[in-house]
Amino acid sequence: MPHVFLVFTNADAARAAPLRPMLEGAGYRVVQRPEDIPPESVLYARAIDTAVLGSAAVVVVWSAEAARDEWVERAALVAHRLRKPIVVVALDAALLPSTLAEARLATPDQLSLPEVDAPLLAAAELLAHDHIRERRKGIEQARDLLASPAQSAHHETVLAWLEHIARHDLTDTMRELARSVLEAHAGKGPARLEAERFRIGVRCPKGHVTWYDKRRLCGDHTTFKRIVVRRADAELHEIEAPCDEPGCGETTKVRLDCEEYRYP
Repeated sequence: MPHVFLVFTNADAARAAPLRPMLEGAGYRVVQRPEDIPPESVLYARAIDTAVLGSAAVVVVWSAEAARDEWVERAALVAHRLRKPIVVVALDAALLPSTLAEARLATPDQLSLPEVDAPLLAAAELLAHDHIRERRKGIEQARDLLASPAQSAHHETVLAWLEHIARHDLTDTMRELARSVLEAHAGKGPARLEAERFRIGVRCPKGHVTWYDKRRLCGDHTTFKRIVVRRADAELHEIEAPCDEPGCGETTKVRLDCEEYRYP
């Protein structure tokens, strides 16, 4: 049964509760933030990342409280990086960050999820598995998806997953295996699709959207001023991104985990 990662704050738990039976009734297993691991443990962050990686979608219950919650922010950042379908259920008028600007919007009483191709979902579930042998199968399935012209629309998503394994898996063998698949595929995909993997839309206070390459935002320290903040066991760059709408002049602060977006 595919799982959905349902993300909300403790303050919003009561209003988020009806979403669980709604998702289960639609045929999903619901995973939430771990209750048996203290947030200060490194395992807490890993549990969130793994839940996102193996999910069919990430449902974010958004509110003013969620906007201040570092773990909601981490889940959104990881979901955006891994190109997971994100559905936002807004409880109030709190502004959405750039990582959620392209998310599907829903209401607490009307929630539907985008469909995910079965081969893609099967690979994601294996890549997020606890056992090494299953993650190895996941990497092999990811390699097969990259070799399939029929799955070309999903290649950049699969590459993002493999990059996650290559950087974050706990075993050298899995990291090396993921890197070998990435190296074998390097340069084979259309440049247009590769650029989409690193694209982010930044909405300024006046509502204009500017599209940036996350590698440029992270790598160009001259054009983009920044500070580094510690949030949810990660160092995030809080970057000042100017709006490119003529005559606007507004600047938006965007938080990114720049370790994941090395400038080429």
